[in-house]
Amino acid sequence: MRSVIFAAALALLAVPAPAFAADEATLGCVADGATPAARAEVERYVRGMFGEADGDAQQAVTGLDAASRVCAKRHGWSDNARKGAIAYTMATLGLETASEELRKHGSDPVRFTELFNELPQSLRENVPSGDVPPEFEAMMEKAWSEGLLPDEAAQQAATQFLALLFIRDIGLAAFRAG
Repeated sequence: MRSVIFAAALALLAVPAPAFAADEATLGCVADGATPAARAEVERYVRGMFGEADGDAQQAVTGLDAASRVCAKRHGWSDNARKGAIAYTMATLGLETASEELRKHGSDPVRFTELFNELPQSLRENVPSGDVPPEFEAMMEKAWSEGLLPDEAAQQAATQFLALLFIRDIGLAAFRAG
C-alpha cells in the first residue's frame, strides 16, 4: 500500500522544475478552491487507506485538479508547482482523517508529526528507496519506546499517517521548486 501512495506522489511530481519558485503564501489556494465533492474524494481515498472505504488516489487527484488549474493561472504557478500543490493539499486534507484513525488505535498523531518533523528535511522531502534510512528506523524505535505503537493495528495506522506526511512534504518541496 505504501508503495502505491509513494508512486502516486512521484507520478504527480515527475516533471522537470523551471527556474522560478511559486509563492508559498498562495499554497492554500487549492484547498480553498476545492469543491465539497473533491474534498469527499480525498476523504474516501484516505479512509480507503485504512480499509474503511473504497477510495482511489487518481479520483482524489482529479477532484483537486480543477482547483489547482484555477490557482496556477491566478498565481502564475508552473505545472510542477501545481502538481506539488495537489499532492500537498491531498495529504493535508487527508491528515485530519488519518489523525482520527491513529487516535482510534491508541496513538498520538501530534507526537508522530513531531517525530517525523525531527527527521532531516532532505529525508522528509524524498521518497526513500532501497533500504530504510537509519534516521527513519530511529524515529520508529522512538515511537515504540514512547508507546505510540501498542499493537499491529496502530502500526498499520502509523504507516498510513506517515505516508501522508511524506506526501505533504514532497508536495511542498515540489511546489517550492516550482
